[in-house]
Amino acid sequence: FEDNFHIQQYLMGALTGVGLGPEEFIEAQRLARGIPDADQSCLAGAARSRVISHREWLLLNNRREANRYVWREFFQNWDVLLCPTYATVAFSHDDRPIEARSHCVDGQQQEYFQPMFWASLATASYLPATVFPAGSSEHGLPIGLQVVGAQYRDHLTIQAAKLMARCAGHEISLPPF
Repeated sequence: FEDNFHIQQYLMGALTGVGLGPEEFIEAQRLARGIPDADQSCLAGAARSRVISHREWLLLNNRREANRYVWREFFQNWDVLLCPTYATVAFSHDDRPIEARSHCVDGQQQEYFQPMFWASLATASYLPATVFPAGSSEHGLPIGLQVVGAQYRDHLTIQAAKLMARCAGHEISLPPF
């Protein structure tokens, strides 16, 4: 699953590079070239992803497509996947620069975007995911879980999330669709 996060980070990061003006893009390329190869941090990946070549994008997209086949096989045997939404409970808004932010997960500091790993399970492969409230932390902050389903099975993830939320004591009313 770690590959999903890398693929998601780079393909989404490439989208942010599209909005750069010519001078900004040149500066982003200079910044990315200055990052040591050994630096595999989320911030380094974000900087590199903004300026990847079309060839690199296509290679990443091929990996995404291979992962989609793995998920297709998985959902031949399972209706849904239940997993965290994020690696932490809800947290207070942080106005500091992104590079100064972090999260404490199981007593370890992680880069700000590292917990996005969980969202990448679904989004990197175009899978539907529905988030629902599963409870509250000891400090009263919401804990969310997500139900991931096979491609085009959105209705199943929505229904499963609704049922699981009800079991957790949270009633969810959804508009008809």
